[in-house]
Amino acid sequence: MGFITFLLVSLTLLHYASPRIAHDRYHLEIVSQRLYFLPIVLSCLWFDLRGGLITFCAVSLLLIPHLVSHWDGMSPDDLTRVMQILVYFVIALVLGQTASLQKREQLKSKQAENLAAIGRALSAVAHDMKTPLIAIGGFANLIKKHLLPGNPDCGKLDIIISETARLEGMVKDMLDFSRPLDLNRVEVDISSMIDECLAIVEENAKTQKVSMKAKSADGLPLMLVDPMRMRQALINLLTNAVQSCSEGDNVTISSFRKGKDLFIEVIDCGCGIPPEMREAIFSPFFTTRKNGTGLGLPIVKKIVEAHEGSLEIIDNPSKGLTFRMIIPL
Repeated sequence: MGFITFLLVSLTLLHYASPRIAHDRYHLEIVSQRLYFLPIVLSCLWFDLRGGLITFCAVSLLLIPHLVSHWDGMSPDDLTRVMQILVYFVIALVLGQTASLQKREQLKSKQAENLAAIGRALSAVAHDMKTPLIAIGGFANLIKKHLLPGNPDCGKLDIIISETARLEGMVKDMLDFSRPLDLNRVEVDISSMIDECLAIVEENAKTQKVSMKAKSADGLPLMLVDPMRMRQALINLLTNAVQSCSEGDNVTISSFRKGKDLFIEVIDCGCGIPPEMREAIFSPFFTTRKNGTGLGLPIVKKIVEAHEGSLEIIDNPSKGLTFRMIIPL
């Protein structure tokens, strides 16, 4: 930024001083105008579209006094100066958009490589953990059946069984995240699917004294989706919503059609997520909960994107968040 500012100041001094330092004022002015492309191009390459447009605005503000002071009733020289400013704008716009697109593609490529590497590592770890966990849980249950009621060791075995079940859930999440998504699409009634998912999560919601309700628009068309994967995504979002709420809060899931897309919104009354953390929550193993795996939302995002859809986070007017799934019909 300092270097670009230095270029702008130097070129402006040269541009305004050209009548006093050269007899061939016109040609020196043309050279100084062409040199203004340098800071614009550098700003686009270093700071993308926004930087290019800001530098263009700075160049325009620096040149306008010169343009006004030398205005000669739209003479050929005046037309050249105006067209030059328009060319600056076109270069800043086109080159800035190109640089922004290229950086986004590079970022997506890097993220895809990182996720692929994480997926391979998770798959290997999860497969190695699966068999021992099944054995631990099975033997713990078997031992518990042979103990008399009231035995103090029953409580310890209950801890072993519950923690083993939690680890098995983590292994399942790891395998779900690491596997490629091969969708088996069939036509489903999305309202019925939402009711099924609510029934699954409802018991957990009752334990936390959180109420749940569904609001589905009338006449929704059948959706061509993978039912198992879509249920998994909805259950993950509903479970997260319930866990973020306090006693007495409510969670709402609504579905409606807008144009060629189906919108499914899971609305909670929780404490929300700070804006600076909203990109990170879709990264594997990032979690704000003590017992969270950090794989729930990345799996949801992966499922939605596999259906050519998108997942958005929206702040509610009062409190809490809305997770919006947009699925093409």
